Amino acid sequence: MPQPETLGLGGRNGANPRGAAVQDARPVNAVQPPRHYHLLWDEELDALQPVLTRVSEHLAEVVDHWHQLCILHFGDTRSLAEAEFRDLFYNALLRNTKDLLVGDMDRYAVDTIHTGELLCERKVPFAEVVASLHLYEQSAYTVFPKNPPPPIEIYAAFDKLSHIRMILLSDAYFRSASPSAGARIRALERQASLVAPEHRVIFHGLVGASATMRRLYDRIDAAGETRGTIMIVGESGTGKELIARAIHECGAVPTAPFVALNCAAIPKDLIESELFGYRKGAFSGANADYLGLFRAAEGGTLFLDEITEMAAETQSKLLRAVQECNVRQVGSTREVPVDVRLIASTNRAPEEAVRAGNLREDLYYRLQAGVLNAPPLRERAEDLPFWSNTLLSSSTNGCGRKLPCEMLKKTRW
Repeated sequence: MPQPETLGLGGRNGANPRGAAVQDARPVNAVQPPRHYHLLWDEELDALQPVLTRVSEHLAEVVDHWHQLCILHFGDTRSLAEAEFRDLFYNALLRNTKDLLVGDMDRYAVDTIHTGELLCERKVPFAEVVASLHLYEQSAYTVFPKNPPPPIEIYAAFDKLSHIRMILLSDAYFRSASPSAGARIRALERQASLVAPEHRVIFHGLVGASATMRRLYDRIDAAGETRGTIMIVGESGTGKELIARAIHECGAVPTAPFVALNCAAIPKDLIESELFGYRKGAFSGANADYLGLFRAAEGGTLFLDEITEMAAETQSKLLRAVQECNVRQVGSTREVPVDVRLIASTNRAPEEAVRAGNLREDLYYRLQAGVLNAPPLRERAEDLPFWSNTLLSSSTNGCGRKLPCEMLKKTRW
């Protein structure tokens, strides 16, 4: 759990008397920013005391109205039963309001973080958390003074306080969710490692149990143990990027960056600056330095899809970058060392692309040290049942149905 001192929160130091008026705007040259998450001034927190006191005095009423709104908005899809809802949120609001009334924002942060962890632990969807907090604001407004009503500045300050609550809750929620997701992934990886290679059906997102796919899985395993360049050859739609990601994930550092670029999606005259970066002022529109994709992939993998769509001059510079392990930004005279593994792909026959002038022979010579072929579905019809079932299971409308495989086998893939 993050400690209060790491959250950038400070006490109010008694700088302002209770009930000080809310300031609509600070002078442009004000020295100090808002103390609390760059949103809330001490004076605003002071000015909120009357409405916070009202919320504290009518807390059961606020929670009851809040629960009714949640029933109206979420119906039977809501995650928390009524008893859970009242227990969790009543106690959370009770603590939060006490913290705010004594001006202890550090304690407020700790208590709110704890609430975020509880919501994650009870698997309340994050979208429901956000919507519920908005409904809480509506419920709190019902107990605000009516005659006279608070000025508009009070509502604005209360809204700022709600934003701070959301910052704290979301940070705690995702900090709690990430280790849980990581643990689930590691458990799945351990289970997958126990499956004999000849029985693998799904491998790093690739689907198939045919002899062709098993050979491909073995090639990917072997390629992952090296840092050499790789060329993936296959028709469009055969999963060349999935193969590249699988090679990366089989490497020594699967958490390193994986950066992909579709060379056919970018004008040829812009690919060089996209790959190697550029210095501010190198050309019209270069308003700031840009590191480029090579440096973004430092320590990991750069995947260039459809490399034959790249201009020959850029292919030459790419080859030098791979050979020398250095890149030079457009507009710079200095080369920068990089540690990047290059994987390229093409939907053309490489030899024909070389003869047609779409792929430089020297670059192809560098890439052909490791060539993997991505087989189309029509060449592995026995994989269609696995593929169709995986596709349906990932669809929200699958409903447990199965596609008729005989019909699929007659389709030209």
